[in-house]
Amino acid sequence: MPRIAFIGGGSLTWIPRFTHDLLRARELAGSTMVLMDIDPEALDLMVRYCKRMIAEAGGDMEVLATRERDEALEGADFVVSTFMAGGHAAWADDLRIVSKYGIQHPKGMSVGPGGLIQGLKAIPQLLALAHAMERICPRATLFNYTNPMSSITLALLRHSSVRAVGVCPGITIAMEAFAQLLGLDRESLAYRAAGVNHLNWVVEVRHRQTGEELLPSIISRIEQMDRPASPELANDSNALKVSAELYRLFGAIPIPGDFHVTEFWPYFLRPGVDLFRAYGIRRNSVEGRMESKNRYRQEIATALANGGPLPKPRGESLEKLEFMILSILRNERRIYHLNVLNAGVIENVIPDMCVEVLVVVDAHGFHPVHFGKLPPAIAGWTNLLGAVQDLTVRAAVEGDRKLALQALLLDPMCYHLEVQQVEAMLDELLDSQRQWLPQFYPEAARAWH
Repeated sequence: MPRIAFIGGGSLTWIPRFTHDLLRARELAGSTMVLMDIDPEALDLMVRYCKRMIAEAGGDMEVLATRERDEALEGADFVVSTFMAGGHAAWADDLRIVSKYGIQHPKGMSVGPGGLIQGLKAIPQLLALAHAMERICPRATLFNYTNPMSSITLALLRHSSVRAVGVCPGITIAMEAFAQLLGLDRESLAYRAAGVNHLNWVVEVRHRQTGEELLPSIISRIEQMDRPASPELANDSNALKVSAELYRLFGAIPIPGDFHVTEFWPYFLRPGVDLFRAYGIRRNSVEGRMESKNRYRQEIATALANGGPLPKPRGESLEKLEFMILSILRNERRIYHLNVLNAGVIENVIPDMCVEVLVVVDAHGFHPVHFGKLPPAIAGWTNLLGAVQDLTVRAAVEGDRKLALQALLLDPMCYHLEVQQVEAMLDELLDSQRQWLPQFYPEAARAWH
């Protein structure tokens, strides 16, 4: 049975969910989970949580813990990246800085200055992980869940030899929302979609049995949706007004929801716009996320201490990690929506960029399904994103401030700023995160190895 190493094994967001996923695949009984994290308290909590969840489910999985990456990789068949460079506190600093320059980030993890600085921090760490895998477990598969998904996955595929793929449930979330709007089961929907992570363009949705084209009905239902009663109730399933407007403009609907989509179309995020009043979406509050995580952490700790019921994993489990593992182990050739190198899959998009498309997974790896051409305007915008991806990866690998600046100057989120403001913002971001950016600050102590 496989040995699965989780790098970022103290994650409250991911580890409970993945444990649940692995337990529901009875074919994986006898597997070993190796949790690795540099935070000993978070690691200890997740180990105890996982062991109890497994025991209560009557599962057969071993859970091991380590603070050493290389130890976690010994004998690994699969490696899962879930960590965030610098954690939520560093993320909050990023968004605080960019907000001073009039930039509103509903998420702040994909594109724009928030996505850039996340990439500059994370890419060297993911490449260090990949290079360690090349030495220790070269035949293992790396599933990347760390954002910014596109630039990280591009870096892995460009600068390492490991078998790697980027995983995000965005298309699944969107199809769930669309099916709910239509009063149908999600399995009834067949779709064609392609793009980049968090801006994947659905060009067609049909009913599997009747062949009926459903996108016009989906758009009509979105336009009739009531706005969420408060920002706290807004989510990817009920904040879709901007996405519907982009369908009107371009003939395809981007997913997985306006929290992500608007960051790629900053016409909707001009300084001073009240995001909730205008579109029914909220601006990201990392501090709020940290408070929520602290409450969840305390709930778990209390349940473990007094024997009470364990809190359930937060959110539905949509990533299908267990099925991808089984597809590889059993050569089952299942299809998923994943992040891979384009290499001609989308014909009118840069070959050397990361795209999110249908991919066949089997024992021999990841095989993207040919898509064809995106509509011209959408392809043009996607190619711009590809250029930003490329510059982000190059800046992260080379520690080159000018390349990082060029990435921001090309990024539409910065178009309302003067060049001097963009430079000042970049310098402030870099300096604020210098402990996580040794490629820019060689004198800084490396905080992760």
